[in-house]
Amino acid sequence: MSYRRTKTVVIAVLMVLMAYPVHAALDQASKGSEVSMLQDAYVLLSQANHDYNGHRAQAMKSIHQGALLLKVNLQAKADVHEDQGSSDAQLEKAQKILKQARTFAASKNQKKLVKHLDAAIGHLSTALATK
Repeated sequence: MSYRRTKTVVIAVLMVLMAYPVHAALDQASKGSEVSMLQDAYVLLSQANHDYNGHRAQAMKSIHQGALLLKVNLQAKADVHEDQGSSDAQLEKAQKILKQARTFAASKNQKKLVKHLDAAIGHLSTALATK
């Protein structure tokens, strides 16, 4: 093999090896983004009013199950329990975050996570309709 060809092969191999950690880091960053979205939604729901016929709790359970797929244990914040209007706004914000997380998970073909997020979004829709 000529020097020029050897040099080209070595450079190509080095480029591939250097790209792998970047790809792995991007995957880790995207997982962090998903985890962050799930944690944010979970905290919002943990602080919301309990007056939703169990749908808020079911949404939290679905989010928790999705987080377990990512090997993450979510933490709720201390119960704050606001007035109904503020609580509804928190549920709406959590639902918006979950829809973003769902889009992200679907783009990565994470079918099990999407299933749990769909369940949580559905429970929040029902909760907001029952007020």
